[in-house]
Amino acid sequence: MHTGFKKVKITLLILLVILIISGAALAAAMRSSAHTLRVLIVGDSIGEGAGASDPSLKWYKYLIPYMKDAYGVKLDITNVSMGGNSSYAGYTRVMELEDGENYDLAIICYGENDQVEGFSLYYESILWAICDKYPSCRLITILESSQQDYTEKIRTIESLSAHYGADVADTIAAFKDSKRPYEELCDDGTHPNDAGQMIYYETVKAVMDAIYSQENMPEVQRPDPLNPEVAGFKNFSYYPAERFEKTEGYAYELEMKLPAGRLGIDYTTVKGVNMITLYADEKKICEKEIGWNNDFTLDFIEVMEDRCEVNSKIRIEFSSKEQMEAFHGIIVNEYEVSG
Repeated sequence: MHTGFKKVKITLLILLVILIISGAALAAAMRSSAHTLRVLIVGDSIGEGAGASDPSLKWYKYLIPYMKDAYGVKLDITNVSMGGNSSYAGYTRVMELEDGENYDLAIICYGENDQVEGFSLYYESILWAICDKYPSCRLITILESSQQDYTEKIRTIESLSAHYGADVADTIAAFKDSKRPYEELCDDGTHPNDAGQMIYYETVKAVMDAIYSQENMPEVQRPDPLNPEVAGFKNFSYYPAERFEKTEGYAYELEMKLPAGRLGIDYTTVKGVNMITLYADEKKICEKEIGWNNDFTLDFIEVMEDRCEVNSKIRIEFSSKEQMEAFHGIIVNEYEVSG
């Protein structure tokens, strides 16, 4: 009787081990089976891969064959990065993505073009927008090598990453650990060259390995915003130029009502010096001077007025026909005013 009981215990133990191994194997098989991983990249020119000598050598392009070879995973990458832009543009690009889309992983790459003032608010708005639209999406934030040190903006990214449970790809440390002079990895002082692109790839790849090699990936947690004002970024509207009415001179008008909100503008640069002036209910509220002397153009999405009230009409005046024709639309965030 005693011997039989021992045999039963041994048999049960063996079965338990088999089940554990089978479960781990099944989890590994599910991760490595041929499926598609949808990846969103939102950033500035570094996020876009500027600095590579050929489009095929951009840092994120290397991830596609690697993930297929390492995990049997097909990457479907959507990159909405915009060169020269700051974090507010990233928030807008995320909110403009069509409803019904979904992403498994989002990589955020900003900081170089941002001012310290307002950076935390606008960077967090990207994280919050992604979390709100794609609740199961994992986050990777990049500490941009162009900062070369752990500046106030970098510390802000680290703090927000910790709050949102984002994994951090530290290319500042990676550049230093390479033991190569910064100038050898970045020809123009900002954008990684081909060698620098490879370091970006290796750094992000290591983070993705750490995420997808786990036996049991923890569930994604969605915290409340650190800055309560970020919650107001949910009330997003985009008004394209086609909805405006052309008026005398170089101007557009749009009938609208905004009790309290933030107004952004979407435009393409025009060579020379141009002015954009914004009126709310015939009252001038702000103006922006755009000086552009480059032969190439860039699309910009920027905040025009942080706190604005409109009762009936928005008017936008341009100093030239060319700049008027390069206007794409405005972005509106309505929020509640406390106190």
